[in-house]
Amino acid sequence: MEVKKNANIDLSKNSLIYFQIGLIIMLFFSYKALEWKFYERITTARQELVIDSDYDSETDVPITMVEKVPPPPVIQSSVPPPPAIEDVLDIVDNTTDIEEAIITSTESSQDERIITDEKFVAVSDIGDVEDEEIIENIPFIVIENVPLFPGCEKKVGNKARRLCTTEKIRKLVYKKFNDKLGAELGLSGIHRIHVSFKIDTKGCVTDIRTRGPHPMLEKEAERVVKLIPIMTPGMQRKKPVTVLYSIPIVFEIRNI
Repeated sequence: MEVKKNANIDLSKNSLIYFQIGLIIMLFFSYKALEWKFYERITTARQELVIDSDYDSETDVPITMVEKVPPPPVIQSSVPPPPAIEDVLDIVDNTTDIEEAIITSTESSQDERIITDEKFVAVSDIGDVEDEEIIENIPFIVIENVPLFPGCEKKVGNKARRLCTTEKIRKLVYKKFNDKLGAELGLSGIHRIHVSFKIDTKGCVTDIRTRGPHPMLEKEAERVVKLIPIMTPGMQRKKPVTVLYSIPIVFEIRNI
């Protein structure tokens, strides 16, 4: 039997559109099936509040009466009460003379001479009063008149003289100090030597004390300080006194 075909009918013409429509319908039903919710039926028991009709909210509450307790009996003491005090008035005749006591004043006037057994010493009999002791070891920064390095006498004012003396001592110390000694001892970097001494009443440098990183540096600092010449001593209340002075020696050793 021969199969008959119609040339005007093409079944594959709209097959892609039909496939897409069918796919959209299947996706829609699949989405609804996944989103479908099931609820369990829960039976809720309803509780009812039962009010007893026999209860009367307006029942009268009996009034409680408080019994009055009588006070304890008063115990009478066997001790008799003290006798009553009666005011006795002494009536004095207005014509009677009454002696009045005269009160003598204890104050004395300027004209009266005070009599005493104490003996007074005349001013002329008192010897000379010793002057107040001058404090020794006065710091250089607070003394009235600072010690003067030779050449600072021409400066006017204690402040200018203090700066002059300090500058002269500093220049002498740094000029005479052997700064190569630190490198010879194997030291490096910045080092400091603390030096303190006294300038006595004659202007001489005494009691030198040094503290440094090496004993040889301490001896070198002491040697340099001894080179300070004799100065004009410091004055406190116009009297020569011992003055404390300190100076740091700072040097740097660079390894080239």
